[in-house]
Amino acid sequence: MKGAGWVDGEIIETLWSLLNVVSTSARGMSSLHRQELLDFQMSDCNFMKMIRMVDSLSRKLAAAQVAADLAMQAFQMLDEGVSASQRHSWRNQEETAFNDRIRDASAMDVFEVQMKKAPTVHAIELELLDNTSNVGIQLGIGSWLVRGLRLEEASIMLWINHHHVGAHAPELK
Repeated sequence: MKGAGWVDGEIIETLWSLLNVVSTSARGMSSLHRQELLDFQMSDCNFMKMIRMVDSLSRKLAAAQVAADLAMQAFQMLDEGVSASQRHSWRNQEETAFNDRIRDASAMDVFEVQMKKAPTVHAIELELLDNTSNVGIQLGIGSWLVRGLRLEEASIMLWINHHHVGAHAPELK
């Protein structure tokens, strides 16, 4: 998203763990002495962060460059498989979403993954029957697969029924 960033090491929460240690000794101090102690502690923490930040930022930069290269390779592979008209349509959707997001947050729903529901067993059976007759292969292949699936289903039901029948089961069971 344009204008987004990642702030590193500039939040007050990073000081809490160190200030919690100092706060026990600051309880008995006067307010001016306490303020001076906390100011000194925060200044020391900020100085130590500056020293550590050089090493930290250089490691994070190297990791970010590797991640950016991998992301660029993945993007190029994806981009090669998309038609120019689809790419143009996606760009228009992106621009519209970014322009409309301030007025309507649901405009960003365009970026949600939209997956189709899995087809039912009967839909797959019909598709198999249709595909086999259109290609010129005899109708028996699709129906053979359907009958095999039904036979397997029947054998499972028979096994379940067999295990539910006890020694004193009625004749019907």
